[in-house]
Amino acid sequence: MKLLTPHLTPGHAPELAAQIRQTRPGMAHFAATGPLGATCGECVYLGCWKQVRNAAGEIVDTTRVKGCAKFLALTGKRGPALPPGTPACKYFERHDGPPDVCTARAR
Repeated sequence: MKLLTPHLTPGHAPELAAQIRQTRPGMAHFAATGPLGATCGECVYLGCWKQVRNAAGEIVDTTRVKGCAKFLALTGKRGPALPPGTPACKYFERHDGPPDVCTARAR
């Protein structure tokens, strides 16, 4: 591929540019800002249980979603599913067992 703009300088430092390239929609922060070698698949926040409630507030359905629970807690919105091999972000916490129920409501 021919470079059409050789006179322009890079917009970010090489490390930040690499983090931006690896970041996926629905992540709570930039990829590769967590522990070295850690991935979203090892994180307690990847995947959670979505509870659907009726008008009376009763739980009528519980389904597993593969988005980031930290993204949901920060934004109040469910993000798309994340590939488990994505480099972890700064909110990474290694899980010891099954993920917890998401308590934040989807809007």
